[in-house]
Amino acid sequence: MMNVNYASPSVYQYRRLLDEEGWLVQVAEFCESQGLHEDARGVRQMKKFVSIRRKCMKAALQQKRKKRPARQR
Repeated sequence: MMNVNYASPSVYQYRRLLDEEGWLVQVAEFCESQGLHEDARGVRQMKKFVSIRRKCMKAALQQKRKKRPARQR
C-alpha cells in the first residue's frame, strides 16, 4: 500500500488509490472463485482500509480546492 500525504494531496495519489481499490476487488473475486475464502477475506479487509484512505484523500482534495484563492482575470 502506498503512503498518502493528506497535508498536500494530489489527484495522482487519489487515482492511484482508486486503481488499488479496484485491483483488490478483482483479487478478492479471483480468490473466491478459486475457493480461497480465507485469502479473499484478508484481501477484502485490505480493500476496506484502502477505501477509507481514498475517502479521506477525497476530503483532503476538496479542502485544498476550497482554500485555493479565486483566480483574477
